Amino acid sequence: MLLYENAVKSNYEEIKTMYPVWYWDIFDMDVLWKIYGRKFDEIQEDISQAVNNNFIDYADSRTITDYEIFLYITYDGARTLAERRAVVKAFMLGNGHIGQKEIKELISVFTDGEITVAFANGIIQVSVTRDWADRFNLYDCHLVLDKKIPAHLALGLTDKPYPIKFFTDDKFIFIDLNVGCFIDEHENQNVSFEEFGVNAKIKTGNNLTGKIRYVNMWRLDGSVKLNGSRKLNASLTEIEEDL
Repeated sequence: MLLYENAVKSNYEEIKTMYPVWYWDIFDMDVLWKIYGRKFDEIQEDISQAVNNNFIDYADSRTITDYEIFLYITYDGARTLAERRAVVKAFMLGNGHIGQKEIKELISVFTDGEITVAFANGIIQVSVTRDWADRFNLYDCHLVLDKKIPAHLALGLTDKPYPIKFFTDDKFIFIDLNVGCFIDEHENQNVSFEEFGVNAKIKTGNNLTGKIRYVNMWRLDGSVKLNGSRKLNASLTEIEEDL
């Protein structure tokens, strides 16, 4: 339960109850109650947030920023406050020994999916099976785990979203269908498809064409280090074929 959760929602209304009912129609008194009520609301909100800042799940953006500076946490892009809270929380979970139990507990901060952990040949293999709606951030998981596991061990993270299936008993009509997938590969993070496929049967009297687009574009704007992690063969290729 949060502080003031059961309190009166408006201090103005609470102050009014402390005066005789015949005072309620006096305009000057009502104005004063509103002013003081608004000030008490602000004080109450500040006190409540000061208490909440002691808990990562409820801390405000300024407090989370202080944690990030203290823990040397940096990101590859913008994050919502909820995502930043999750990273800070994961960084602060446990110290010292880290095993299967601790790894599952840590990754469960980022996903509600099924987590499996295995160890073989000096590699910690972690697999997450989840729904597409579960916004699992693979980069943030790597960011935290790379700091937690022993330096002599390698880490393999596999993201396994459940297949998306379209089906009906009769028929399903697509008026305008677009399917896209974007993978942003970061340093020390290898991305691969274990199984990827698209199947469709289309009956139509018209000729259909489709495009396959290969994107390997990146720019020398400082966002990518010239350390061998990217090849200097940036390209954009489109192939159009009849279906």
